[in-house]
Amino acid sequence: MSALAVSVGDIQVGVLEHFEDERQRFSYCESYVNAFLKSRPVLGQLFEDRFPDTISVDGPICWFTHLLPQGVMLRWRSKLLGIDEIDTFVLLSQLGDDLPGAVVLTPCEPELGRKSSVQVRRMPSDEGTSLFRFSLAGAQWKLSARSSGRGLTTRASTGETSYIAKFHSPDYPGLPQCEFATMTWARIAGIATPEFSLRQVGEFDQIPVEMPTGDGKAFVIERFDRTATGRIHIEDFGQILDRPPGQHQYRGSYEEIARVIRWIAPDSTEEFLRVIVFNVIAGNGDAHLKNFSVIYRDGRNAALTPAYDIVSTVLYLSPGKEELALTLADKKNFSHVTTESFVHLLDSLAIEQTRGKKLVNEFIDSTVSAWEKNPVRSEFSRAQIERLQQHIGSLPLVKNR
Repeated sequence: MSALAVSVGDIQVGVLEHFEDERQRFSYCESYVNAFLKSRPVLGQLFEDRFPDTISVDGPICWFTHLLPQGVMLRWRSKLLGIDEIDTFVLLSQLGDDLPGAVVLTPCEPELGRKSSVQVRRMPSDEGTSLFRFSLAGAQWKLSARSSGRGLTTRASTGETSYIAKFHSPDYPGLPQCEFATMTWARIAGIATPEFSLRQVGEFDQIPVEMPTGDGKAFVIERFDRTATGRIHIEDFGQILDRPPGQHQYRGSYEEIARVIRWIAPDSTEEFLRVIVFNVIAGNGDAHLKNFSVIYRDGRNAALTPAYDIVSTVLYLSPGKEELALTLADKKNFSHVTTESFVHLLDSLAIEQTRGKKLVNEFIDSTVSAWEKNPVRSEFSRAQIERLQQHIGSLPLVKNR
């Protein structure tokens, strides 16, 4: 058996145990259970729902697996550390001091939760493993970075990392530029976003040799889970809804997310509605469960994070393949979305229908108006503008409002 102490910041919440038959068990620390509510930072809604009971499953607890990268990033991290990519527990033990949000995983004694260097052995450090010892969710090539003079450094110690840099994707040419353009559109349309920019690969002091650089552009976005004073905890809706990473993060509905936001982040309901309207008009078909997250700025109360990973994916899809990542009113095809498609979403958000429909129309107008502005169009190529104009012109949501 191996074990990891699970903390949010410097407060230990519990212990994650891994057994030889691949079972995993999470149990709370007595000190956490007995603490006053305001002194118990939220680890995740899954754990809040089951508090103070132990969670035991016949495989990995997927909430923790969501802290790891996917796809090519998972393969790269595993190879760098000399670990089998399916051995998620060992990967977590190696990357546990720089995970998304404020969660920290530290080797400890099983059950007792006392810190120890015996149960999980750290891999020997060389320049590669120590320099890039971080975990970021998602499959696209990306790095943690921070400002360094006029450039960016990947030599960021824990707590200093303040940016995520996303690089070229061979399968989606020009993706950094496309994300920058779409995020610019979203910001001008009124959506709350982190600070972001389009940078040159040459501005980084060091990147892995395996990382594709394409035409040398990188999309750089500020991390909202890192500040000058420390980490802020977050969790995505793959974790909240307890869905395994991978294809399961594309299974579900926006109404399902909305019902959770209604209860745990009621001040974020209108912002979520705005983002969904924008995604339809901008043709973002990758707004899956992991691309929505909540943030716990005070440790206990949730709010929707600033928007991230917004890309006009219709620019990369063949005609007839354009659809939302999740269902809206039981449909995915963009061409099936009308103002009536938001009826159940408004109910799920507890927004009164008359007011909600007015908001939907306002958000349609602000998105289309932003699209017409030069700061947005100038970031897209002429071919992309024509494709997006075709997409917008075909939407009943825009034509028939």
